Amino acid sequence: RRQMRVVFTGSRREHEMAQDIINRMRYREKALDIAGKTSLSQLAAVLQRCQLVLCPDSGTMHIARAVGTPLVGLFLAENPAEWGYNESGFTSVKGRNITVEQVLKKILEHKI
Repeated sequence: RRQMRVVFTGSRREHEMAQDIINRMRYREKALDIAGKTSLSQLAAVLQRCQLVLCPDSGTMHIARAVGTPLVGLFLAENPAEWGYNESGFTSVKGRNITVEQVLKKILEHKI
C-alpha cells in the first residue's frame, strides 16, 4: 500500500539495521527512521498516532498496547495469551521461521 508510512523505532544501536532495511525498500520515501531519537514518552506519542504497530515481543510492543494502538506481535516461542494479549486489536505470529506472507496476512486482517 503506497499511501502507508513505515516508522522504524528502536535504540541508537538499531539505527544501522533500520537503515539497511530502508535501503532495501521499494518505496524508501515512505520510511521514517527515528531509532535512537526518542524518549520513552515521545515513543509512546508516536505509537499512539500509528494505525498499526508491527514489532517483536519487546518494550515497544507493550507501550503500543498501553496506548491502545492495534498491534501485530512477533513471538519466537512465547504464548502471548499467557501475558494477557488476547484482546481485540492484537494479533500475533509465532514461530522460529516466520515468513513475510504470514506477517502480511496478519497486517491485512487489520484492514488499515
